[in-house]
Amino acid sequence: MRRIFCLLLAALLLLSLCACGVDSENQAEFFYRRVKFAYGTGESDGVIVSEIRDITSHTDDLPYLISLYLVGPQDEALASPFPAEVRLISAEKTRSKVQIELSEIDSGFSDSAFSLACACMTLTCIELTGVTQVTIVSGERSVTLSQEDLTLYDSDTVNPATIETTMEVPQ
Repeated sequence: MRRIFCLLLAALLLLSLCACGVDSENQAEFFYRRVKFAYGTGESDGVIVSEIRDITSHTDDLPYLISLYLVGPQDEALASPFPAEVRLISAEKTRSKVQIELSEIDSGFSDSAFSLACACMTLTCIELTGVTQVTIVSGERSVTLSQEDLTLYDSDTVNPATIETTMEVPQ
């Protein structure tokens, strides 16, 4: 009788441990930029980092998830790469691509800031949908990126796809 009771308790314990695990279907990584970073110091893991967000009941609602993304991060060490006034106009997913249209961003927002913001949103869209390519349009600006276009960390290896766009800065 004790053996049966012990086996029953062990089974209940195992079942409760399985139920307490992370529910990856209801969570996703949202990628934002760090508020503070120091290039080349080894003190940070990069400019773009992820934050785990709960997407329960909205896993298939891309417009909702992009709008949630645009609200910004919960972690104070991170910041939204887009200005606060930017709003989602449309979000469409085809088989392997996502097209996002945002409200027009002020011309004071530099092209490099726009590129960084698009890189963050691309990583988020790839995480949410599993697509291979993301196009983001805002007014006259448009950027299309894929996972292969993005490098989150410096490395000693060279990506052949980026050789043509690499340029030396005069010293």
